[in-house]
Amino acid sequence: MRSTVSAPPRSTSAALFVRSTSPGAGGIATLLLDGPDVRQLLSTVFHCKRDVTAAESGALLFGKIVDESGRIIDEAIVAPIAQHESPTANEQFELSCHGGLGAIEAVEEALQKAGFERGRSTELLERAHLNGKLSLIELEANLGLARAATSRHAQL
Repeated sequence: MRSTVSAPPRSTSAALFVRSTSPGAGGIATLLLDGPDVRQLLSTVFHCKRDVTAAESGALLFGKIVDESGRIIDEAIVAPIAQHESPTANEQFELSCHGGLGAIEAVEEALQKAGFERGRSTELLERAHLNGKLSLIELEANLGLARAATSRHAQL
């Protein structure tokens, strides 16, 4: 008989990133950064003329993603989303960079080295539910919609 041991749930307060664009090569890749200290963590890898730690919700900042040695990895645009406007009730940043496979992998690696954790595709919905932004029914509906294989299935 096989034993099933599930991984312990990740802290809902961990700073994480979730890729919101489809996997594979594309023109642009978008990541959502969510959780505490996202401003501080992001400021270690995103350099621009404006101070990312003081950016207001709705602003667009153009800058460069750099590694721990300061080497430029990619150019990116980030947009802060205030905690009260965020679907998870956490502060968020939307980060858009080049979508080539190598480029997005390098950006994700830089984020991990800065202290972000890679999030699962459903993790932001889970956080929204746990923080009172989505009811359980809304959570299940969103998950079902994400799995819909046809437009008819999505309508149901």
